[in-house]
Amino acid sequence: MLYCDQTTSAEAVVAQLGAFKAGVQIVTFAEKDSADALDHALRSTNAKGLIFNPEAASEKQTRMSFVHELMPELNKMYFGDALNVAKYPNLEQLVQTKFKTIRGVNMFKDVPVYATPQYSSRQIPTNQADDVALVALKDGRATEYSSGDLVNHAENLWNN
Repeated sequence: MLYCDQTTSAEAVVAQLGAFKAGVQIVTFAEKDSADALDHALRSTNAKGLIFNPEAASEKQTRMSFVHELMPELNKMYFGDALNVAKYPNLEQLVQTKFKTIRGVNMFKDVPVYATPQYSSRQIPTNQADDVALVALKDGRATEYSSGDLVNHAENLWNN
């Protein structure tokens, strides 16, 4: 899952904690004001999902304008259509954290499934300490952090 906006919003916290719990890798990248950087991040990580704030803006463009520039197919999509973007064949989900309808993009509030284990056929996988949990892209380089690294860092922050 590629996460575009590092904010302190409730959506950011829920998405990242849920991803860690489910064993999903989160990828962040530093160059958020560039469509080229988003393109590189999507291609180099083979991300299956992208979570972003469509209204977040650089000097000239919003995140949504970056997404539309890179994925013109979205303009022809309707609610319920399967995401099929030629440039990013692994991409399965686009999720935005605001409340305005955007073609081809799910709203964050509609994505989580609220079900008790007894009523769900899906099981949350066991997350191992050495599983990669976070990949940070900066200047074209990737730094990986395991679940164990993040837990140790959190414990250090909590205890100091």
